Amino acid sequence: MLKEKFGFIGGGKMGEALCKGILNAGLSKAENIMVSDVVVERCRLLNKEVGVKTTQNNKDVASFADVIILAVKPQLMGEVLDQLKNDVNNRCLVVSIAAGIPIRFIESRLQAGARVIRVMPNTPCLVGVSATAFAQGKCAADADGQLVHTLFSAVGKVFRLDEKYLDAVTGLSGSGPAYVYMFIEALSDGGVKMGLPRDVATALHRPGCTDGNGCGKDGVGNGAAPRAIKGRRDLARRNHHRGIKQTGRLRVQIRRDKRRRGGYPEIEEIGRVVIDVGPSKYRLDWWIRFA
Repeated sequence: MLKEKFGFIGGGKMGEALCKGILNAGLSKAENIMVSDVVVERCRLLNKEVGVKTTQNNKDVASFADVIILAVKPQLMGEVLDQLKNDVNNRCLVVSIAAGIPIRFIESRLQAGARVIRVMPNTPCLVGVSATAFAQGKCAADADGQLVHTLFSAVGKVFRLDEKYLDAVTGLSGSGPAYVYMFIEALSDGGVKMGLPRDVATALHRPGCTDGNGCGKDGVGNGAAPRAIKGRRDLARRNHHRGIKQTGRLRVQIRRDKRRRGGYPEIEEIGRVVIDVGPSKYRLDWWIRFA
């Protein structure tokens, strides 16, 4: 069990999932975790269902915790850091899970020597199968990185990378589940067009798309390349092969669309706009546009 006390700024779904993951893994006790949230109902729910301490004052978290996890929306990050600047020093490790916010921005809003780590988890964190990448700031120690690795291993797989790769991680694993759901929905739509009821069409292909069954156990989950599995002789029968050819055309379209709307360039743009544009209303407008 870890000796540190943990504080969450933001008690949304991701913060809640991390709290539960830490507790379920036996890494900490509920009395060593505090969550702040502006919504009274969220505080009450987290206190009742998770058992952690709650508050509506971010400064309470700063004075309580050894590790502060910033689980707020990107457009709120500047405001939150301004609130915490006088209360957070190099005694605390600051961990951000906000998409598109670079380490340098967080460091510039805190006291000199702040220990900062930027983390990019994804929504499967909610069910304990996240794919998370993190990068350390210039003042974060190796021990800080190991602590973050331990924490996020409680909700899935963890990778340590240079920060220059984290925007790509956001576009790939951060947005990736949404693309998978779009693919699942497209398969269901195809079944419906062929006359199947919606619930049957969805149920028929779901085992092949989830990580715990079908494709997940068929090889991808064991490290095999999807291309190699797709080309296996027992899969490449005539009808399947024709379907794969059509899917290949679709894949090119998805890649083009991802670059234009939902992937790497937009993540860069989120970071740039949040940092450089002055009035908060414009930061919010641009975030909504690119989210």
